[in-house]
Amino acid sequence: MSLYLILIGGDMEEFHYDKNDSYESNFNRWHAMNNKERDIYNEPKLSPLEARAVFDDLYSDLCFQQRQYS
Repeated sequence: MSLYLILIGGDMEEFHYDKNDSYESNFNRWHAMNNKERDIYNEPKLSPLEARAVFDDLYSDLCFQQRQYS
């Protein structure tokens, strides 16, 4: 599984999927981190649809697991 990193004060903060939080909350946190990372590197931000597609590709298996064991 890929991990996204964000540079904060010279340190890289790594996104970790929180299984105790909802899939939507994890997406919102990841998307905010991804936007910050893209700002730092002067890269274009993902549209909401693009961001959702990337996140779903990376973490949809965890969503399935959450629903299966909830």
